[in-house]
Amino acid sequence: MLVVSSGASAQPQNQNQPAAPTILRPPTSGGTTDEPPKFRMYFTVFVILILMLVANGIPSKRGHQD
Repeated sequence: MLVVSSGASAQPQNQNQPAAPTILRPPTSGGTTDEPPKFRMYFTVFVILILMLVANGIPSKRGHQD
């Protein structure tokens, strides 16, 4: 089985020269961070709370036999 699968080896084909290691570095953020848009965040929370209160205030359709 090893003779048949020798072509599927993950090693470099040229054994005389070692493969140069690649150095992986994390991406940079550019050095500055922007402030989050506070007004838009608070407005979104306010709208969601209002929608929840409106949805809670809608009466359910129950008859007199419930």
